[in-house]
Amino acid sequence: MYIKNLLIIMVVMGALLFSGCRSKRMTIPEAPAPAPRGVITDVAQDPEPVATMPPVETVEKAEELPEEIPDPIPLREERFTFAQETDRQAQDLNQYFVILGSFRSVDNANRFMDGLITQGFQPVILISESGLHRVSIDSFTDELVARTRVQRIRNNYPEYKDAWLLIRKR
Repeated sequence: MYIKNLLIIMVVMGALLFSGCRSKRMTIPEAPAPAPRGVITDVAQDPEPVATMPPVETVEKAEELPEEIPDPIPLREERFTFAQETDRQAQDLNQYFVILGSFRSVDNANRFMDGLITQGFQPVILISESGLHRVSIDSFTDELVARTRVQRIRNNYPEYKDAWLLIRKR
């Protein structure tokens, strides 16, 4: 009888031990997936409308959003000199320069410039006060036109997506 009582006590304790200490897992309900852009989803749970609006006859044109927001165009203002006198004469009046590369070594700048020439660009090397050789492919007197050119370069030549604008400090 002693063994039988001991066995019953052990079974009861085991049942309490395994059932009472189990952690209750709380599940977080999943949020509904967002609807695709431009699709209106029904948020009301009540199928009967409370009030009806007369149909609108005029349709306003929705503002078109750009496919992609362009990256901001970095600007730097510094003094520089032209590596070639002929380049200075041709572009001396311009203040905004589209830069595709900067190099410490003039040899690296020249190699980069040769590659740009094969792509149809007319690059110019500008030497900054800090000694960097900046390779410019265009220059302008108007900042907006220069920014537009930088954006076109970024869109048409993905390898030059880091093109930036140098403002000439006089």
